[in-house]
Amino acid sequence: MIRNMKAAIVATALLLVSVSHGLDNRIKFGGGYKNPTGLGLEYSLYNDRGLGGLVGVGIWMDGIHAALGARKYFLNEKRFNPLAEVAAYYSTGTPWISGSFNGEKGEFRFGSGAGLNLGAGVRWNIWRMLGLQWVLGYQAKLLEPDLEMKSLVGDGKKSLEGIQASGIYLEAGLQIGF
Repeated sequence: MIRNMKAAIVATALLLVSVSHGLDNRIKFGGGYKNPTGLGLEYSLYNDRGLGGLVGVGIWMDGIHAALGARKYFLNEKRFNPLAEVAAYYSTGTPWISGSFNGEKGEFRFGSGAGLNLGAGVRWNIWRMLGLQWVLGYQAKLLEPDLEMKSLVGDGKKSLEGIQASGIYLEAGLQIGF
């Protein structure tokens, strides 16, 4: 079984390397509010029509995030390139965290969760291999994380519940191509 898993991993890696020749590879460092990776890194691979996939990992208030998605760029050769994206993510949850939230002291922890993000935005190509990207969209929670709180009842509680709920997401990042 393990031998088969190793063979599958090696075969997938070789396939990705062979397919990536001649495609646009990018790494993005970014963050935002309710975006799929939180604050983290994303690797993306695109064909000459601007259609491609992305995989990312990062950290946010509700734990470590892993994301997988697709993105379409509409004007590949233009300096300002509009885009549409869809991404699914999973968050691991957190241990108990204590601190002050909107002036209220207390403790909280998130359970694991998952969601789907749909968004639109623009990439500004500063140079061929360097760009800035902004996205605005909606995040729907598919698996809402359990939120446990100790001694948070006012604004601190409302802030944490806002992170947990579905809603608008914002994302900004620096992309480097290679």
